[in-house]
Amino acid sequence: MPKLAPPRFPLVAGLAALAFVGQVGWVLGGGEARTGASGVTDGLYLLTVYLSALLCLLTLRRAPPALRAGLLLLGGALVLRSAADSVWTYLERYTHTPPFPSLADVLYLLEYPLIGLAFLRLSAVPLRPLQAARLALDSLIVVSALATLLWWTLLFPLLQAPGSSPLATLTSLAYPLFDLGLLSLLLMVVLHAQRPRPHLGLFMLGIGCTVLADLSFTTLVLENAYHSGHPIDLLFTGGALLWGLGAWQASRAGREPPARRPWPACLAPAVRQGLAALPFLAVVGACLLLFFLPHTDDAHDRGVLVGTLGTVLLLLARQGVAHADNLRLTRSLRRFARELEQSRAQLAYQAQHDPLTGLPNRSLFEAHLTRTLRGAAQGGGRFAVLFIDLDGFKGVNDRHGHAAGDELLTQVAGRLRAALEEGDLVARQGGDEFLALLPLPGGRDAVQAGRRLLDALRWPFDLHGQAVTVTAAIGVGLYPHDAREAGELRRCADLAMYRAKQAGRSELRCFSQEAGAGTAGPSARELRLRGALERGDLTLRYQPQFEVRGGRIMAAEALLRWTDAELGAVPPDQFIPLAEDSGLIVPIGAWVLEEACRQLARWRAQGWAGRMAVNVSPVQLAQPDLVEQVLGTLARCGLRGEDLELEITERAVLQDAQRASGGLARLRAAGVRIAVDDFGMGHAALLYLLAFPVDVLKIDRRFVQGALDRDHERQVVQALVAFARALNLDMVAEGVETEAQRALMEELGVGLVQGYLLGRPVPAQRLGELLASAQSSAQSSGHPAGLPLGRPT
Repeated sequence: MPKLAPPRFPLVAGLAALAFVGQVGWVLGGGEARTGASGVTDGLYLLTVYLSALLCLLTLRRAPPALRAGLLLLGGALVLRSAADSVWTYLERYTHTPPFPSLADVLYLLEYPLIGLAFLRLSAVPLRPLQAARLALDSLIVVSALATLLWWTLLFPLLQAPGSSPLATLTSLAYPLFDLGLLSLLLMVVLHAQRPRPHLGLFMLGIGCTVLADLSFTTLVLENAYHSGHPIDLLFTGGALLWGLGAWQASRAGREPPARRPWPACLAPAVRQGLAALPFLAVVGACLLLFFLPHTDDAHDRGVLVGTLGTVLLLLARQGVAHADNLRLTRSLRRFARELEQSRAQLAYQAQHDPLTGLPNRSLFEAHLTRTLRGAAQGGGRFAVLFIDLDGFKGVNDRHGHAAGDELLTQVAGRLRAALEEGDLVARQGGDEFLALLPLPGGRDAVQAGRRLLDALRWPFDLHGQAVTVTAAIGVGLYPHDAREAGELRRCADLAMYRAKQAGRSELRCFSQEAGAGTAGPSARELRLRGALERGDLTLRYQPQFEVRGGRIMAAEALLRWTDAELGAVPPDQFIPLAEDSGLIVPIGAWVLEEACRQLARWRAQGWAGRMAVNVSPVQLAQPDLVEQVLGTLARCGLRGEDLELEITERAVLQDAQRASGGLARLRAAGVRIAVDDFGMGHAALLYLLAFPVDVLKIDRRFVQGALDRDHERQVVQALVAFARALNLDMVAEGVETEAQRALMEELGVGLVQGYLLGRPVPAQRLGELLASAQSSAQSSGHPAGLPLGRPT
């Protein structure tokens, strides 16, 4: 069977809507009263219902698989409605007094179960058992109060209708009872307090029109006031049309990315509070009805009493379920708090230690150095900072592979730790570089301690059965002799280390003002970095961020790279801290922002609608002209604020939250998105984020890669996703390197992924080619632009 062409759907929907508008104009304009042509109303009525049923059936093949069963039930219900309306119209036009009940009533009543089942399938919302029970009881409370009112106004009069056979009475009662059943299902979705997707909203409106039409029709029949062409018929027709349009909208949902649909901020509190109060207001209404009754002893009044008591009992049951749910939630929160505290302690350790060697990382070393400086300044102590760089490590990597290089670093770390005394600290700076902090009480000699480290590294290392020898160069900076600030001490040790390298292998040198610059003098790497922009040594690589389900490239992150003619490729974790300490990050960061925005403008011209993510250092955040710089760059490049995403670290959030949040709030007001990078590695950032202007949280790669194998890290990711959802933030998972990791992030509800599985950092030209290819494929297929998951980049 050939696939239906998309234009048929708007055509059928348009004809159905046109027929309905014609019926509205004819009925409300009094066309039948003026012309006596009663067939026009019936014809337009039937045409709308027929076209709505056809529209629902046509959309089955194009609807998402998850919605097809519900749409099939809905289509069956509309077919029954069409048949019932046809039978009713025939009986009304060609019999003097249509029989009641008739075949039309059988078809109408069969429609209700199908509508209910369709609505259950189309509105399925994952709920905990107690949460589902509470929602069901909330719905039943409102329905019970309405049933009590209907008993007084409609149901009891139906039972007392003169001349009705038992079958006719049961049929008359069946309509409002089925309506109450549909209303209870509708209320369960409404009371869930989540904004429905468009197609579900149309289905709900259709049910509301049908229930209101049924109850109004029954009331008019009791009062002998209904006639063919009555305005109440418009509600029946409108309900069928809304179901057909809802089916059409559902068929389009498969081509749109699923998204959370929160209520607008101005409406959300009122919606939540109003829906939470609805069951209690229903009980109050039932009690007021009972209070104002004349209190006779007939069945009419007793029915209201029974209905009110039933409503109150349902409320008591609801409160019992709510209490049980609250107890369960309290226990879960306590357990989660314990697990989170355990995970926090472990993550705090991981955040401050190198994952390969287990040594403290640069961040912990800096904190320890700051505390040692403070103590030495107050107590007059002495200490030394040692900068240790391995000789020949690159050759080991090239000859034996990266696994052997990692094993070598692990063994080096063990020997350095064993060669130091209690109270000393050795940390991994990054790559093949290490730092050591040595207190110098009494007559302890830093040079002697450093030579003991060199001696520990002289013996060969056993790498998977192969003996490998490496040496090291060590530079020493002394407090207070060489410097009195942390950054200056590191520079002294760094410069001394380069002098040791120049002297040969396995050498140690102390900082000397006669042999180099003063204590404030820059290191060799800093000197090279100062001219990197002018020499063109700095470049940008772009790593795409993918939609976890559809595979579209939604954003690209600009990543800075430095390749020096003398130093070679310097890793970012080595030169970025150097740039921050020296203040060079300010002009470098401005260049990165300008270059990234210019590149995004070029991709915009090619038709790509994604965002550019640019990292911003805490030093840049402290600059008073950051906001003007960002907005000026966007204006020069012809971009909007929504086109840019600034990534900051948790450290930036914690260092000066008040000052940083002020500038970022101004940028966010201009449309710039704010993302927190490596989220989850800090233990205090959650408190600050509650009041921080943030749009995106990027889950640190350590959690992403550990969540598959370690339950506690998986639980932390789940907690972070729940936290982001509570604050209506987007999530990006970093470091996704395997399909299993991507699938887990999709299962946990993360929206975007970034990592080597989907796309490595590449030059702008390469990523531009991929974007152009995706755009071309999208235009030829009619689907959104993007790359399939797993495509090598």
